Amino acid sequence: MRPALLRLLKRPSAISVLDTLAATPTGIEQLDSRYARLRCQSRCAHQEALDDNPGSGSAVQGVETQKQTAGERRPFNFPIYEIEPLETDRYPTSSSPTKRTSEKDYSKCPIKSLRLQPERLQFESDVGHCDDIGTRLVDRAENMNNFELWEELLKFRQRHYGDKGTQDIWEGLTVRLPGIKLPVTGDQADFFWQSFVKLGLRRDLFLIDVMEYAMDLHRREGRSWPQLYESVVGGLLDRGLTKRALRWNKKFQACGLASPNDVLQVLLPVIRPTSLVERAHDWHHVKAVRPPLLLRTFRLLCRSAEGHQIYGPVMSTLIEQGYGEGAISIHPFLVARNDHPKSLSEIQPLLDYARMYGFWDENKKLQAYAKKRFDTSSETLDDVSEKLKQGVPDGTPFKDDIGARLLATRALNFDMVLGGLKMLGVSAIGPRSLRELAVRAHGSQDILDKIKTLRQAGISIGDSVFARLVQKLAAQNRDILLADLLLSDQHPDVLEDRATQESLLISYYIARDMQQYNMALAVLAELHPDDPDLLDIHFRKHIAAGDLGAASKIVDELTLRGRPLSEDSLDFMAEKVLTPRRPNHRPNPPPGQPLNTKREVMFIFRVLQRSVPLGGYVNPFFWKEMLKRLGMENHWAELRECCMWLVRQYKTRSKKFWAKTPAGTPTGQDDRMLKLIFSPPMQTALVAWGFMVPVTSATAAKAICLHPITKEPLIQWVRGLLLLRELEQAGLVLQKRVILDATRHRLATLFGRFNLSHSRLNRVLRRQNPYRWQRVVADILRAWGDPSFFGGLERIEPTKLMNPGRTPSSLRSMRLFNYLPLLLPVTLANPLNVRSTACNNSPDLCDKSYGEITHLGAHDSPFVRTSDSVLAGDQYYDTPTQLSAGVRMVTAQVHKDNNQWLVTIILVNSDSASASELGAEFKTANITNYTYEPDSLTTAPTSWPTLQTMINSGKRLVVFATPLTTSTDYPYLMSEFDFVWESNYDVTSPSNFTCEPDRPSSLSGSISTALSSNRLPMMNHFLYSTDLAILDIEYPNASYVSTTNAPSGGTGNLGSTATKCKTAYGGRQPTFILVDFFNKGPALDTVDSLNNVTNAVGRTSVSSSSTSSSSDGSTVNNVFKGLVELASSAKSGASTSMGDWVWAGGNWNSILGGGISF
Repeated sequence: MRPALLRLLKRPSAISVLDTLAATPTGIEQLDSRYARLRCQSRCAHQEALDDNPGSGSAVQGVETQKQTAGERRPFNFPIYEIEPLETDRYPTSSSPTKRTSEKDYSKCPIKSLRLQPERLQFESDVGHCDDIGTRLVDRAENMNNFELWEELLKFRQRHYGDKGTQDIWEGLTVRLPGIKLPVTGDQADFFWQSFVKLGLRRDLFLIDVMEYAMDLHRREGRSWPQLYESVVGGLLDRGLTKRALRWNKKFQACGLASPNDVLQVLLPVIRPTSLVERAHDWHHVKAVRPPLLLRTFRLLCRSAEGHQIYGPVMSTLIEQGYGEGAISIHPFLVARNDHPKSLSEIQPLLDYARMYGFWDENKKLQAYAKKRFDTSSETLDDVSEKLKQGVPDGTPFKDDIGARLLATRALNFDMVLGGLKMLGVSAIGPRSLRELAVRAHGSQDILDKIKTLRQAGISIGDSVFARLVQKLAAQNRDILLADLLLSDQHPDVLEDRATQESLLISYYIARDMQQYNMALAVLAELHPDDPDLLDIHFRKHIAAGDLGAASKIVDELTLRGRPLSEDSLDFMAEKVLTPRRPNHRPNPPPGQPLNTKREVMFIFRVLQRSVPLGGYVNPFFWKEMLKRLGMENHWAELRECCMWLVRQYKTRSKKFWAKTPAGTPTGQDDRMLKLIFSPPMQTALVAWGFMVPVTSATAAKAICLHPITKEPLIQWVRGLLLLRELEQAGLVLQKRVILDATRHRLATLFGRFNLSHSRLNRVLRRQNPYRWQRVVADILRAWGDPSFFGGLERIEPTKLMNPGRTPSSLRSMRLFNYLPLLLPVTLANPLNVRSTACNNSPDLCDKSYGEITHLGAHDSPFVRTSDSVLAGDQYYDTPTQLSAGVRMVTAQVHKDNNQWLVTIILVNSDSASASELGAEFKTANITNYTYEPDSLTTAPTSWPTLQTMINSGKRLVVFATPLTTSTDYPYLMSEFDFVWESNYDVTSPSNFTCEPDRPSSLSGSISTALSSNRLPMMNHFLYSTDLAILDIEYPNASYVSTTNAPSGGTGNLGSTATKCKTAYGGRQPTFILVDFFNKGPALDTVDSLNNVTNAVGRTSVSSSSTSSSSDGSTVNNVFKGLVELASSAKSGASTSMGDWVWAGGNWNSILGGGISF
């Protein structure tokens, strides 16, 4: 007891009270009445009401009296709470007025006093049950809708019980006291709804209750909390719970709780979910590793919101957030849903982005769309505006040449001409008349006086450049410049042409005609009021004059002012500084003029280094042109400097400079600029340029470069690979397959069996090469930093490494080249047709998602039947032929004792190899760059990317394995039954084919459950023969396969089964169809029918009659007749001896390669 009392007394509040009592000269009974009541609400007094006695009024009066004298005493250093005497009904609400009118309102006193009573709060907030109805404050009718009391109870319950406390209050509001209507506006409503929704985001069942309550409130009273949609759907998206968000989005739209345009509220949670950002060091990294598939969720949300009109806000938000590439991809989606921009300003950010960072075809399509949609309306507005102008009378028309003649006639003075103009009702004179007036005037002041007289007479001189200049120069008393302007041979209309005036300025500057130069400068200053210093024009002037030093100083001045060079200035600099060149050729300077590529390119690069960070735009193809010039001329140090700066600049833009970017400039780049600059051909070129330095035996010792990390000396030819590795560390995404091919191509040029290069430099490099291939390959591997760069070919097949195989397309191109002279007349006589992209051999499949079409699969595809195999073969053609013929899913088995890696999609992981073991094989094969990585390794996605998207991104290999324990280190290895469900695979009778799920076991027999899981359906459609069932041996039934794989006719045919399954799946066709002997039937006809493919291209034709039956009649379906007959005898009940089996299988060793293990 004593330690507990000591702990109590050590509390700051207790110390403060004791300190005050010790310092008080009187006894405790002499304290202020307000302090005397400090503990009047003791634990025992809380259980009964205070009596309402007549002395309460005097007590209150005593409080006031004591308050007046309290200042004379020492102030207390602890908070004091006034507790007033209460009525018998201690807890009146604001909705029920108190009976006593002589005292102040006590409606808020109960809640204030309740806050000081933890035990009472504990009791009153315990409303999450239906026990003891009527014993709590909220049970009273007058307190039932007192939401201030409910708020206090909820806060207390949340502090002490967390989520359980929130749920208790919800139960009290909805179950214990049904009929309470939560408020939907104000801070109090926000507190209640946010508390309940936050708990619902963590507990799905609770969210269902909250949403049912909200929908009932909306249905009965037509009101709802405005932030409900954003809080629920956006909150789920923010946590990465995409499936739940899509489900609730549909419910919101269906019940009317959300309007179609409300989907805009969840755009930011879709593209920038907190669940991803919190796990990433940098959001730019998230966008790099998470492709624009994030917008796929937003498309799914929009599909449930018919009639949305959100084009403008969506585009501006995406571009501001750095998703310009996503804005380009979502434009056709919104347009297809009849969601068009309402004005040109809504699509302008997208047009600017496409012009700066988009591909040529993207920009062209968007420009054509904008022109088609807005040109007609803009022309109509112009016509209306012009008609309005023409409809307003603007005085009597007066020809400018007549006025000029009148004012130039010496017999008529100014007053006479002015009187005539007034009499004719002239309201304005032109620039020629003004010129004659100024020429006859006597100085600048006289010109200003006459202009003033004209205005007083109601005659305007217009707002032309000439008129403004005359007034400006006259007011500034610049008589010489004014005289030059008046006596110039330029027509006043020419002064309005900016290009002409700038051209004249440059020509006057080069000719050093300062009198005309100053006049042109004054005209340009009037034409560019927003740039009085004309720094851009002076920059172009110095560039045209060849004064690069002065031009650089202009750039320095612009940089100090925080202004970038204009695009016109950059284009002018590129045109004037760079020596022209033809494609695939070095620059060719004019005769007698030396070529200095390094000086030209580096001057432009230094200018752009200062202008681009300030918001200046440079076309990515111009950057590529500069890199090409440095690379072709072997200026490697400068090339490396430019590449490193470009990656650092466009990978992370400075926020300071972005703040100064003009409003019309898009601020998001999605790394699109880096993709355009360092495209696969450019990365190939960097590898090639690294080799483009001749090395002889005499110079080999000096032709070295140092590894940037290990500092070990390497041959100079690997500098391109070193540079690419540095760029990768700086943030560039490398196309490793392209780099590998480029490196092997260079090895073929140096060491290949055939020297087919037409380049003189390549022939010189090969002839003077002082290195052996082992030295070059070893340095390449050290430079790349990965010993598996070549996939072990340098050890296994070095000849194949130096002689990469030709692709079928290149061989066809060479054969076509031989016939080109014969084909030219025919080609020129026919129009050129653009070839469409074929996805899985058909252009019609490009826009369909991976899970929407049917893929033909070859069961046990590596096991091929030949004349030498018997039971193990399931196909007649090998895997490459299967793929060429149209098979798009192959299977294989993985065994640890057979350590070869196989290119497959479904791996039957018989020996349970780990994900790391499989991943090591994938890495050794160097194909991880082509593997598709899902958003989640545990949940099947609601929709898959389209074939075109996967092809464009290079993710063309989808890998499933079973069984498999997945690992985030190998995100491309997916456990099959987390993403796929299969029908029964062990079928021996054609009538037993079924569409119901068989695996995984959790979905067995339930089609609806399987479909709702978003897994992809696989239809196993192959028969096993039962001829050797007595030996428990099953092998493919090749005798019935022509019917099994047929598109129609016969029991168990593939076409009828596929149609039946499509109907059973609610119109969804099977994603995979797995068959034996795919060429029979042929099975591909059924798959094409399901996919509506009628224009398949690029397939290798295979014979449907291929079979491996022996011609000597000794086998039946590739099984020895004796063995089949013996098995039939045993099945009929005949007695068979071991000798019979040995005799029938005496030749098994040569057929099966070692026998069969039972």
